[in-house]
Amino acid sequence: MQCEEVMVSVLCVAFNHQKYIRRCLDSIVGQKTSFKYEIIIHDDASSDGTQDIIREYSERFPNLIIPILQEENQYSKGKDIVKNYLFPKASGKYIVECECDDYWCDENKLQRQVDILEKHKECVLCVHATNSVDAEGSEMDLHFPMMKIEEGIITTREFMDMTLDENSWPFHLSAFMVKKQLFEEYMDFKTTGFPSKFFRVGDLPLYLYFGLKGATYYIDRVMTTYTMESGGFMSRVKADPQFAYKVSEGFVRGLTDFDEYSNHEYSAYVQRMLVPKRFEIARIERRFDVLVSTPEFRRLVKKRVIFKRTVIYVVGYTMLLIGKCIKKG
Repeated sequence: MQCEEVMVSVLCVAFNHQKYIRRCLDSIVGQKTSFKYEIIIHDDASSDGTQDIIREYSERFPNLIIPILQEENQYSKGKDIVKNYLFPKASGKYIVECECDDYWCDENKLQRQVDILEKHKECVLCVHATNSVDAEGSEMDLHFPMMKIEEGIITTREFMDMTLDENSWPFHLSAFMVKKQLFEEYMDFKTTGFPSKFFRVGDLPLYLYFGLKGATYYIDRVMTTYTMESGGFMSRVKADPQFAYKVSEGFVRGLTDFDEYSNHEYSAYVQRMLVPKRFEIARIERRFDVLVSTPEFRRLVKKRVIFKRTVIYVVGYTMLLIGKCIKKG
């Protein structure tokens, strides 16, 4: 380490991550940098031994790791973990987030991203490619970005086009590095602005806000790994229809509010993104008549597997027919 001033604050969120957290922390403490960085890790009253591992690492790396260990779960009390506990302790010029079931696969990740942001002052955000593994650590096909992107500067319009693409997801949360000042602005804004309309979805509103504030630099190199099916947010969306319904509703409210916040400059992208969310709401509500009679939903119906598509068609048109009979009376 050549300078004492902290350049990067790594904000880590842990909860019952005993199975993964050593892998995560090893990948962060093993970074090779020419600057000082810090790891601020919050555990939300885990019951599986996660806190014992955090204590072990904080004793081994006392000048690197700042632990925040809760005795009672704060998320269940409605507390924003990053805003209330992690960010207030951050002293770095740049902010990075990492959930403790994910890990980094490039020991130069922090150095590469800092070098870019120091060189390209017009960029407020730096991102890179991310691979994925399943809960057991086996490689998965999912890769971020899901589309081909050339390395270099991404304009705001290009960023919105990618971020609001219904068929892809450009960057994973573990890939971003952002200027602390902008991250602080987002922390203040998120409780009253368009992010507050989303239901328990952190990544999309965060990226939309950052993307509006300046250019983004993309490094075409895999430097982090996302763990799928580890019992997190996406696993719950797949397993819990009511939760999925609330999430889709939140997307619609949040995107609509974002459209107003951005003065409708990206309305075409927003409307494109709203279609699959409204489709999901109608599907969960079992409004099959709406699914088959709404022109913009038809292409989504066709994407379903044959059995599900057939059920939607049969039930949907039956509902429409019954509705017509009731009106005739």
